[in-house]
Amino acid sequence: MEHSEIERSGYGTLKTLFAKNISIGNYSLSLNIDRAPNSRAKRYVFTFSKLVKKLNGNPDVQGVSSRGIFIIPYLRNIRLGFFNRQQVIEKLD
Repeated sequence: MEHSEIERSGYGTLKTLFAKNISIGNYSLSLNIDRAPNSRAKRYVFTFSKLVKKLNGNPDVQGVSSRGIFIIPYLRNIRLGFFNRQQVIEKLD
């Protein structure tokens, strides 16, 4: 699946070259390959996400908890990073 979407992030403008998402129930696994326009290095991002009923122990908030790793190989260097992300979907009253 070939994409040419443009996304703004902390790394600047990124062009998505490939995106694939697999979801089963409350879990999803995704792979994104993107590149900044001023660089030839590609960024590979693997993300595991889980839909949670309570976020940070708060039962009034539903959201998505994600963990992932990104790899940026370029020339003889490899940059490796890990991230955790929590996104609120809805607040229950």
